[in-house]
Amino acid sequence: MKRRNLWMSLLAVATLFVAGCKEEEQDLGLPEVKVERNALSFGSGIGTDKVSLSATRDWKAVSTVDWIDVSPKSGVGYEEGAVTITVLENEGYDRAGAVRIDIGYDYKTILVSQAGPLGQKTEGTGTLEDPYTPAGANAYVSSLAADEEAGPVYIKGIISSVSTSFEASGNYGNATFYISEDGTANSQFYVYQTYYLGNKTWKASLGPDVKAGDEVIICGKVVNYKGNTAETVGKGGSYIYSLNGETGGPAPSDDAKGSGTLEDPYNPAGANAFIATLAADTETESDIYVKGKISRIAVANNVSQEFSAQFGNASFYITEDGSTDGTEFYAFRILYLGNRKWVDGDTQIKVGDEVVIVGKVVNYKGNTAETAANKAYLYSLNGQTDGSGTTPGGNPT
Repeated sequence: MKRRNLWMSLLAVATLFVAGCKEEEQDLGLPEVKVERNALSFGSGIGTDKVSLSATRDWKAVSTVDWIDVSPKSGVGYEEGAVTITVLENEGYDRAGAVRIDIGYDYKTILVSQAGPLGQKTEGTGTLEDPYTPAGANAYVSSLAADEEAGPVYIKGIISSVSTSFEASGNYGNATFYISEDGTANSQFYVYQTYYLGNKTWKASLGPDVKAGDEVIICGKVVNYKGNTAETVGKGGSYIYSLNGETGGPAPSDDAKGSGTLEDPYNPAGANAFIATLAADTETESDIYVKGKISRIAVANNVSQEFSAQFGNASFYITEDGSTDGTEFYAFRILYLGNRKWVDGDTQIKVGDEVVIVGKVVNYKGNTAETAANKAYLYSLNGQTDGSGTTPGGNPT
């Protein structure tokens, strides 16, 4: 009996202790933070302002950006408090940040804006002079219909992560990566299977591979892939216009040459320059001649586009010397010697072959110089013609 009374006494003491603790916690009141002002504005110079606050718990003050300083960075609950907010000089665009007053259970945010001498930053217009930011490109592409392509446009940003480097893509010579305005994962744009400087497939002799932190300007077509992903058009639909300020110009030997006749055919650079003077999607009325060496065979849906008995045409690129370092011209769906379809038994093309192409050319969508599909053919292959006497412009069989 005495033992039972002892346990009852201990239980009563414990109950009073817990009740006392609860009563003490309730005396603290509900967790709450109050700030005198929730927004501050500053001019472009160094500025300071003070904001009074109150909190029912010990608090911490944290700046969300590096150009805002807050002091003190902590305080005691139920005591009169204030923070001094200081901004650094702004030499760029208008900017915004915040200071957060946090007690763990509740917080308040003080928005901080600062004017800059360059004024409000836009998301760009997609031109070389005013390229889209990654966020601007996302907004523009999202306005397109599902799988609709547009462009070419220019997009400027910093590589935030690399999915497939140029080297890792092997013979495809393209790269896939994300870019954002500040190199972080915020508001990223997806650059899919883009070519290198000068719109070339990459190889080590052309320059360094891409990496996170590189600043790039991308030029090319964009697509609202399946209506849910803004990205560049794949398989060389875009290229790196500049990499850390460097652009890829043509080699001196690739200066435009020729007049487009059989006696004086264009070189690839000359053909590109001529076609660039045409309006978007305009074909020439007359045939032109282009001479060069095959630098690479085009790839579509992971299939190399040599001549085939099924379609009788081929798609490939030519440069003046057959290397991928030079300015390339795109021979698209070219027919065979004699302006006819290729058949089994005919000589197949390969990289390094010297060709003369004749036929119609087009400024496809205003951004790609190429032959018009099935309206141009091989006039000669390594100096050989078929001797059929077919004249340029004749109808394919």
